[in-house]
Amino acid sequence: MGSGMNPVVKERILELVKLAYEVEKFIQITAGYRNFPEQNELYERGRRNKSKPIVTFARGANPCITMDLL
Repeated sequence: MGSGMNPVVKERILELVKLAYEVEKFIQITAGYRNFPEQNELYERGRRNKSKPIVTFARGANPCITMDLL
């Protein structure tokens, strides 16, 4: 994981990965940071184009840490 990662987030992610491994589930982390324009684009997806699903309820208005899991 990235050296600049928030240590609390890093700890929580590692806990999640360990729990998934224990129950034989594979998870993949695809993002750990998203800037405001990227977050707003995801927020609008499914709202502008009704053929796409809504994927988030968070707008890119406040600084936050994101984690996308597959």
